[in-house]
Amino acid sequence: MPKSIINKKEYKKQGIGSFVYKWLKQANKRVSDLADELFISQPGLTYKMRHNSFSYADMLTIFEYLNVPDEEILYVMKV
Repeated sequence: MPKSIINKKEYKKQGIGSFVYKWLKQANKRVSDLADELFISQPGLTYKMRHNSFSYADMLTIFEYLNVPDEEILYVMKV
């Protein structure tokens, strides 16, 4: 049976929420703390994490607030 080919671009696009959650845990921060930083409610941030609906400005704020290393930023943002 042939292996299925996973589209790397689609995989990354669908996985941004999991990256954000991972960075939150590594920084020992809560979802509500990040939501306050983004000026949205905690359920609103949870929705964005589940549906991968972050804007570019959101991502910049997340990277800065959680001190994400440059290598991980490049991995997530580069298609």
